[in-house]
Amino acid sequence: MSNSRSHPSGIPDSSWKVVLKKLLPFFALAVVILIFFNQLALGDLILARGDVQLYFYPYWHQASAALRAGHIPLWNPALFMGTPFLANSQVGFFYPLNWPLWLLLPAPEAVNASILLHLFIAGSGTYLAGRKCLKLDLPASLIAAVLFSLGGYVTAQIEHVNQVQGITWLPWFLLATGTWKSSPGQWRSAAKLAVILSLLFALQILAGHTQTAFITFVGLFIWLTAQATTDWWRSRSVESSSRRFHDFFVQIAYTYFPLFIAIIMTAILASVQILPTLELTAYSSRQGGLPVNEALSFSLHPLLLTRSLFPAYVEPIFSEYIAFLPLAALILAFIAAWNWHRRAGAFQSLVLAASGLFLALGIFNPFYQLLVRSPGFNLFRAPARWMILYALGLALLAGLGWQILADESKVTRGERFQSEIRRPAIVVVIIIVALMVWALIAVNFSSWLPVGTEASVTVPPTTTFLGWIAELLIAIVILIFLRRLSGLAKIGPLLIAGILMLVLFLGTRALSYNHPTTPEAFYELRPPISRLQLLAGCPDQDDNCEQPGARYLSLSNIFFDIGDQAEIDSIYQDQLSERARFDYTVATKQKEIIGPNLSMIYGLSAVDGFDGGILPLGNFSEVVRLIMPSGERNIDGRLREHLSSVPEEKWLDLFNAGYVITDKVEDVWREDVFFDRQHTVTMKPQSPPVSVGHVPAYESTGLWLLTEGHPGAVEVVSTSGKVHIVQPTVISDELFQVSWPEPMILQSISILPCTNDDMTANGCAGSYRLLGLALVDSRDETFQPVVPGQYRLIHSGDVKIYENLDALPRAFIVYNWIFRPTAEAALEAMAQPGFDPSNTAVVLGKGSDYLTNEGRGLAMFREYEPERIRISSQSDAEGLLVLTDAHYPGWKATLDGDPVPIEQVDVLFRGLIIPPGEHEIVLSYTPIPFEIGKIISLLGVVLLAVFAVNLFIIRQKIDG
Repeated sequence: MSNSRSHPSGIPDSSWKVVLKKLLPFFALAVVILIFFNQLALGDLILARGDVQLYFYPYWHQASAALRAGHIPLWNPALFMGTPFLANSQVGFFYPLNWPLWLLLPAPEAVNASILLHLFIAGSGTYLAGRKCLKLDLPASLIAAVLFSLGGYVTAQIEHVNQVQGITWLPWFLLATGTWKSSPGQWRSAAKLAVILSLLFALQILAGHTQTAFITFVGLFIWLTAQATTDWWRSRSVESSSRRFHDFFVQIAYTYFPLFIAIIMTAILASVQILPTLELTAYSSRQGGLPVNEALSFSLHPLLLTRSLFPAYVEPIFSEYIAFLPLAALILAFIAAWNWHRRAGAFQSLVLAASGLFLALGIFNPFYQLLVRSPGFNLFRAPARWMILYALGLALLAGLGWQILADESKVTRGERFQSEIRRPAIVVVIIIVALMVWALIAVNFSSWLPVGTEASVTVPPTTTFLGWIAELLIAIVILIFLRRLSGLAKIGPLLIAGILMLVLFLGTRALSYNHPTTPEAFYELRPPISRLQLLAGCPDQDDNCEQPGARYLSLSNIFFDIGDQAEIDSIYQDQLSERARFDYTVATKQKEIIGPNLSMIYGLSAVDGFDGGILPLGNFSEVVRLIMPSGERNIDGRLREHLSSVPEEKWLDLFNAGYVITDKVEDVWREDVFFDRQHTVTMKPQSPPVSVGHVPAYESTGLWLLTEGHPGAVEVVSTSGKVHIVQPTVISDELFQVSWPEPMILQSISILPCTNDDMTANGCAGSYRLLGLALVDSRDETFQPVVPGQYRLIHSGDVKIYENLDALPRAFIVYNWIFRPTAEAALEAMAQPGFDPSNTAVVLGKGSDYLTNEGRGLAMFREYEPERIRISSQSDAEGLLVLTDAHYPGWKATLDGDPVPIEQVDVLFRGLIIPPGEHEIVLSYTPIPFEIGKIISLLGVVLLAVFAVNLFIIRQKIDG
């Protein structure tokens, strides 16, 4: 009778022990991640800063809403006056790990869960790669996993969610290739490897950070080259040198074969995303690649090298430059690199790490300056991101170094310890000390090798520098006595491991993920949002609203103080750290100004937006040149950073900008009167009069003017019909006044340009700049600010919201249009002083100009959804229906059921020529690249499934 025990499931206990032993390192990894990310993982706090708040929350919110509704979001009317949604790969709509999170969780919680999940996947891949590629024991592999997934580089990129998602799969590529060594007879294994690599590449592409996929491809190319070189070197024979080199190149060719097949298969699997993105790239403001200077921006600066590679206990540098690991990890990695010819995987890891650091230097690397002019490299900026290869390679080397240390602690003293550990340890300690000295003296070289505004060269904080010294001294002591004390020989590696974990924990405390803030940073509605939602006719994000609300343009920055700051401080003083409260304050300000991309969360439409990838459209960048200072081209879409005051009114009218948001930072008090300085106007002798569009029912005795230069006369009309033209007199520097014969309520106010008589008789300045206006009642010393132009102040709190009284509706009809062959020519025609976009349009293409100035008509929305618009028109003459949504391939139109062409109008917008009478126009968006892509991707998945089944059947036959 057998005495062996078994689990109730029938599986022997020994098998359960094997399973538990295999799962133990993954459980340990999960525990370490929870310790490092305890505030995000175990509390209800969220990240609310940078790209997380202004990019991923809005896009994830909109994507999850569409997914829950069973809808694929193809078009985004909330940004840039209309733009593709799905084609923007950074959304990651088809990334499979996003869908469960979007279905189950709101955007902030989904981001938290995604970060934790992907850190675990990254660490698991590194652990398995260490076991397979470097033959590491369990503890050494686990150390490598922790150093990579929780090291400085990966955790500094937490705000770039899709980048972290892409980075996650990098170690899995190394695991897939393993010790791959191809030869002419291994086609089946080569095909299997190609399938695995294609799935991994597809995951990276679908995650939405294409640059990470490109870096991975180059990194894998480097790894396979190093691996083939190692295999060839170890297997070389006594044959002639020419034969040996022939064998080497044959080996290289067979090694690369699965990689290039994988690229083709990836293109098939991810076609549903790749094809729409390629089309968008062709119409992007960044089409044709980046300018060389932009592609080289955010290069790793040599003066910041130490701060980049060493732990930052306080005040970390700019996140793009962070790739630190504990100094003990650097020592271990150097020991492993020293033994590259003795240990499996050491050479590949060394080459990978060195290549990443070499390429990260970017503009400071002459070789990279040549690379950046070649395809692929010219598509992306931030060469510092190549440090991901350094981070992974160094983590693997550190794990191997710990393995060497552990192995040596088990054997007797001798030359082996001297050559494998002591010598490299002495060398690396000298290098580390040199880098510490460099950190102290680098500031002296910043004058002739300047650093960008995102980072500055400063002496490391005292706490950080002392931390470096302490860690280095402890590591030196352990290494010195490792072979001298028998007890220390056994626990020395464990002490080193403890130092690694402690220093990594302390070194990452200053990073942003350790300062999450209250969920109110996302969920709280601020008054400006509620106000615009109400005015849009779509409160509570009503998706059934037929008439699209007017767009808004936010010109405010976040340099103001919010009115409820004291209340926020009192509530969260004991609940949040100072940095977390600061992030909450900044998030609150962003909602006050309804910052870039936040319109997607609140059901609003913005004129501009923000994107660091392939948006905005090139035509958007062209048309906004009309409101940009000096007509420069805007690349990332944010207009507020370039506009110091409200742009020319007619262009805001054309853009359907019904609301303008400004702050009060530039507003001033003069002589106890408040002046709103957001609507400055330059007046020249030939300029038309500037009127005040909204005159309040306020009885005044005069008008005060804040100007640069002596202003012209002021013409006013009272509600009783009396007209007065009054010359201004000086109150004080840049402050003037005009007074009425008697107190009165005004009907209109017009500021006149200087005439020749004014310049002679009244000292008018000719050209002057009108900065602000205020009606004043001298009887009780009260005042009422007013602004030039057709604007009405509808909200005044921490920020101001003006209603643009002359904003054109989203769809309107004109009866004059001219043709121009190119966008540049169209823009030139629109820039002419007499051009009026409310009654004339510029059509791109060839045709006969149509200038009748006759006709009356109206266009009304009957349905307005992102991918479908239905408009009813009524006109007494032939006209051009202008829809100020972006023109883009894939939009089709019908007029009373019959297909009609969509014209490109006023550079960016859509237009349809309509006959007189009543008609129904339907526009629908069905992008052909998406339709083709989903068919190709579906076929790819089917073929992959068939291939997997065949492999399984073949394996079963072999095993049988």
